[in-house]
Amino acid sequence: MGAIVGLRRGFASTLARSETSHVPEFYESVQFSKSRLTDFGELPRGEIPNALKYSPAHSHIRLSNGVQVVTESYPGEVTSVSVFIKAGSRFETIETSGASHFLTYYLARSSKLRNRNEFRESLDELGVSVEVTTGRELIGLTIKCNSQDVHKAIELLAEAISQPDFNSNQVEADKEFVHRQNLDVCRDQFRFLREALFYTAFREHMIGQSEFGIRDNIPNLKAADLEQFHSQNFVGNNVVFVVSGKADCSLVYDTVQKHTHTLAAELQGEQNNSVRPRLTPVVMVQRDDEMYNLNHASGFLAPAFGADNFFPLKFFEKILGDYNAETDGVAHLNAVRLVTNPLHAFWSATTGIHLGHTKYEAFSDVGLFSLYVHGNDYWGKEMFYGLNYIASRYSLFIDQYNIFRGRALLFNELLQQRASKELNEDIAKEIFYIGRRITRTEYAFRYSNLADAKELQPALKSFFYNKEVAMASWGPEHNISNFAYYGINVNKSTRSNALNLIG
Repeated sequence: MGAIVGLRRGFASTLARSETSHVPEFYESVQFSKSRLTDFGELPRGEIPNALKYSPAHSHIRLSNGVQVVTESYPGEVTSVSVFIKAGSRFETIETSGASHFLTYYLARSSKLRNRNEFRESLDELGVSVEVTTGRELIGLTIKCNSQDVHKAIELLAEAISQPDFNSNQVEADKEFVHRQNLDVCRDQFRFLREALFYTAFREHMIGQSEFGIRDNIPNLKAADLEQFHSQNFVGNNVVFVVSGKADCSLVYDTVQKHTHTLAAELQGEQNNSVRPRLTPVVMVQRDDEMYNLNHASGFLAPAFGADNFFPLKFFEKILGDYNAETDGVAHLNAVRLVTNPLHAFWSATTGIHLGHTKYEAFSDVGLFSLYVHGNDYWGKEMFYGLNYIASRYSLFIDQYNIFRGRALLFNELLQQRASKELNEDIAKEIFYIGRRITRTEYAFRYSNLADAKELQPALKSFFYNKEVAMASWGPEHNISNFAYYGINVNKSTRSNALNLIG
């Protein structure tokens, strides 16, 4: 026993800081001290990691033609150059549905100053390609290039959006490609279900139509339709250039100003469909007995981007998280009671559920908080009610360790931000919807101050408890045959009632 005590003391003495240490004491305390950690080994509410107290330098300016330009500095030789336009599918009409999606691909290939071969050669000289972003309110084009070629990338994108060449023959030739892309949406079960959920949630508004357009309408689009949609929506106030990476701000501003001078500064009147969408609480079922698995989604009305309770719902998105049976299922812990995430625990108890996904999408005047699940149709009843039950259960009770887990995920996402198309899109949304860039430090402080059930639960209860919900289901519906019965009991599942999951 004496030898063991001596060994323990000897081991303990090696952990003490040596007086001859070459590492300054300040840095030792920053890296290794746990003095600030409290419950569950986490920082107290309102505090953030030291690294997040610093944000990348950014600049934001509005040019004389109304175009806004944002730059944000990140290390490395690769820079992401993007242009985003507030010209998504929401601003179409039934007759022009698909024009927004069509334009993103058409503009990425040529301009009046460069035909398709010349445009492609210009991209090849830079060793890059154009990535497109389709959306319900924003569409965009992005080029990832060497930092020395930023001005050339801006020139190509600016020419594409400000001086397009609407050639009737070329539009006709491109229709098959665009139409095929629209048809291929059904190959991605999550994407197809998302389109179905938006349609049933906002079926009285164009924002509910597919962001890829009504597929039967694509063959009817003419060059004149694309040109009219472009002239109505591609104006200075609807355009934001975002450059993340290494770039000379003055050169970026000058290049954007030079190559977008032909754009009109403001809209003539209002954009189409500016009325705020309303949620329609409808269950839409698409039966397909040839599918192996069932897909189900539920959508709750949520706040617009930057509105009250925007940050609590962004937080809640991470608390709920995603589910993958291979990594989050019961097989890894051998007992459901050991699974700490209630969403994972709920689906782990049903061995045929494979995937779950949570997504909060916020727009200029409305948002949709959606939950998705994919699994064997034997669990159709659990899938039909389970998403609503889980959301409403969290609105009544949240464990503190799940709050800390969600906050840690958000902190890690902020720390991992790098120059990319996704980052540029997030920046563009902030500029369009609230008029400024939200730094990662501000995000971190807001999330940290929400890391308490008393702060989160009032917001969650106002959106998820006993609320109307839109639902979409796709696949073999053998075990959900009496939809009248299920429709009657949907409201019970939004009151954290688990009884309708039994039997």
